[in-house]
Amino acid sequence: MKLWGYYALHTFVNTIKKMFRSTFLVIFLAIIGFGVIFGLVGGIAGSVMDHQQAAEQASEMQESEDVEEEDTEETDQPMSPQDIALVKTHVESVVILLFLVILLWGMYTGSKNGTEIFQMADVNLLFTAPLKPQSVLMFRLSFQMIATVFASVYLVFQIPNLVLNMGLGVPAIVAIFVGWILLLVFQRLMVVLTYTVCSTHEKLKKYVIPFILVVVLAVAGVLAAVYFSTGDILETENMTLSAHWSRMIPVLGWYKGMIMCAVNGEVVPFLIYLVLMLASVVVFIVAIWQIPADFYEDALSEASKRAQMLDAAKEGRVVNTKKRSGRIQREGVFGGSGASVFFTKEVYSRRRMAKFGLVTNTMLFYFAVIVCVAAFTIKVVESHSFFSVGCVLLLVMFFRNMGNPIAQETARNWLFLVPENPYKKVWFSVLAGVYGTAVDLIPGMITATVIMGEQPGIMILWYLTFLIVDFLYSQVGLLMEALIPVTSMDVVKSMIQMILRCLILVVLSVLVMIGYFAWGIAGALILTCIASAGIGGVIFWVYPWMLHRGK
Repeated sequence: MKLWGYYALHTFVNTIKKMFRSTFLVIFLAIIGFGVIFGLVGGIAGSVMDHQQAAEQASEMQESEDVEEEDTEETDQPMSPQDIALVKTHVESVVILLFLVILLWGMYTGSKNGTEIFQMADVNLLFTAPLKPQSVLMFRLSFQMIATVFASVYLVFQIPNLVLNMGLGVPAIVAIFVGWILLLVFQRLMVVLTYTVCSTHEKLKKYVIPFILVVVLAVAGVLAAVYFSTGDILETENMTLSAHWSRMIPVLGWYKGMIMCAVNGEVVPFLIYLVLMLASVVVFIVAIWQIPADFYEDALSEASKRAQMLDAAKEGRVVNTKKRSGRIQREGVFGGSGASVFFTKEVYSRRRMAKFGLVTNTMLFYFAVIVCVAAFTIKVVESHSFFSVGCVLLLVMFFRNMGNPIAQETARNWLFLVPENPYKKVWFSVLAGVYGTAVDLIPGMITATVIMGEQPGIMILWYLTFLIVDFLYSQVGLLMEALIPVTSMDVVKSMIQMILRCLILVVLSVLVMIGYFAWGIAGALILTCIASAGIGGVIFWVYPWMLHRGK
């Protein structure tokens, strides 16, 4: 354990030292300072607007108090205890099913291979250092778990939205935070535990998928039997998924009980369930540690594959890990010359890879998100405003942008090796990403315009905002890739990237609020477009200079 602690501590410290020897420190502190200053300015501006709005509302309420009082009694009725109990019943059922699905998915993933677990440095330790194989495995597991926790830091910036817009209290927010982090941790633990067991007992690997199917069929069978006997979905939930006795089920029931006790404000039971969940984490770790696993050959094989894929990506080569599909067109000319090839290549790749030369999985995903949120807004919220749909889509694009074509170009040497002006190369690469986003959004935006009946001018403004914000996201990702050394640990890179990316979300949120309260939705969108274009333009001016200097 001493060697494990030494390895973990010095790996983390050396990565931090390496990053802060570069220009990363100056720009990192500048971005943090900018975010703090902008947050303070936004807070002051927001408070001033709140005071002004409160004064205006007070004067208006004095004039029409009698009329509004009657309308309020009819329309703003609070939820009855029966309605609240119904919602909690559904939430409890969804929580336990979601946790079960995550555990089963982790089991399925862990039965495949160890490519996502080991790295080449771990192999060197396995063969040279006086460490147990479990020590190296636990080192990698611990940093992956830390990375999942830091990857959830963006939830902190959603607290004002959860409190103000959704009306959630502190207990519900605590439940969301703790539940989400434990969900990610247990998924990773299940992956590593299943991998360790399967690598030690190879014969068990073929029984993993049948076991998962048996569990799914058993749960579905019990639910179906109870439903056919009662004939009521709510009664079925109360007797099975939402039953109080189900909280006694180890891990699954404890997780559900922890969430529901937090939502209900039951502090002592919440702490008891939380302690049980943390004890379960310890049990998982001890089980992984005690299994006499011998995965030297597997670790070497999987880490070698991972290293070959990374080296090939840096050199601009492609390593096929799956069989080549006969559906994909493999001949053609995508045109372009000089820097423009980075744009025409994206157009050609879309025509070559997409279904019918146009439809991609991203387009279908955006379409599903827009339609589902729009339907929820119309049916549940009883609003035809695109505002909530737009905010959700901006958050979705925040995560989707991490696979932007500009990131794919910078992961290889092509962008650096093409003998062309660096500003042109970066511009056409960014334009390729914006083009892909523009095409992917069209079906969803048209459908939302039809079903929600929003003004065409507002929808065009939203569409323009999505494209400019996508440009900003791409520029921020470029800056992070340029500043953070390639050899840095994944957990450190994830931590720094999520902090800085979330600062951008804070900036955009402040801009939307200022613009909305000052000039309405149109003003918020225009202000967001101007600020996003300005911040993205500054980064665009800096990055090609760093590329030209070989940074």
